[in-house]
Amino acid sequence: MKTKITFLTLFLLMLGITNVNSIVYKVKVPAETNYCYIIGDATGGWVDQFVEMQRIAATDTFSVDIPGADPEHWVQFTSGPGWVYVGMDGPNGTGNEVAGKGAGPYTVVSWKILYNPDVKGDIHITVNVPLGTANVFVYGDYNGWSEDPTAVIQATKQSDGVFSFVFENFSSVSEYYLYNKFDFSAAGGYYEVDVNDKQVPRSATYPTDNNSTITVAKWKNPIITNDVAFNSDFIYNISISDNRVKISNYHGILNLMNLTGQIVQQEVVAGDYVSPYLHHGIYIISLDNVSRKIMIHP
Repeated sequence: MKTKITFLTLFLLMLGITNVNSIVYKVKVPAETNYCYIIGDATGGWVDQFVEMQRIAATDTFSVDIPGADPEHWVQFTSGPGWVYVGMDGPNGTGNEVAGKGAGPYTVVSWKILYNPDVKGDIHITVNVPLGTANVFVYGDYNGWSEDPTAVIQATKQSDGVFSFVFENFSSVSEYYLYNKFDFSAAGGYYEVDVNDKQVPRSATYPTDNNSTITVAKWKNPIITNDVAFNSDFIYNISISDNRVKISNYHGILNLMNLTGQIVQQEVVAGDYVSPYLHHGIYIISLDNVSRKIMIHP
């Protein structure tokens, strides 16, 4: 019995299995690799369950021991914590993605993109969208998938059909999506889709995608806004859209308050103005000491 256990142990070790509930995965990578990650069934999922591997001494091989892994689990490898960095079996990011079952060893010939977190900068992106698009919001992992209105990027409108935005001081943004309304629910359907009505995942790296241009073919839900134009007796060019107050060509002091008198925003405006995201309710806006109640509708 003792001999049988010894041979079984050696057999499992040869497979990279240290015990029946653990597998040591190994992968050989390009020499320029800084980091290596594994993802898949063995790590608990295929979305963002990237697990960092460790370099074996001064070699080009990385490994990681994953408890609970199963020989039937599929895995893949990336040079960074995102699918944009996936490993390929051909040179210069070509060929097929390296994937398989079991401990390996696997071989990555090249990366789609080599992850280097020490290289950071601003990633400026221009977006061509369907004419008539009122707003573009950027939802993604750049802020931890936060839906806090103060943390979500709203693109700046340059002209009808053209917007722009910036990821500030990033090495990469692994995944983000574009929306035409501040509603990131699947039920809302205010997201970008391709010609087959499939939602479009996007990514960006620095400096590769800096000053790049992308195009939105269409929105799943065509533009439906809650724009409200003020009566003509109000002399200022003001409107409400997507829970924000917008003023065009105003030069003066602006005060925005809620009904309790608490100041939401106070500033000197010289040109166009867009308020912070406002929750549903009644507010008071004062321009040049002329006040008006406004309603933010659900």
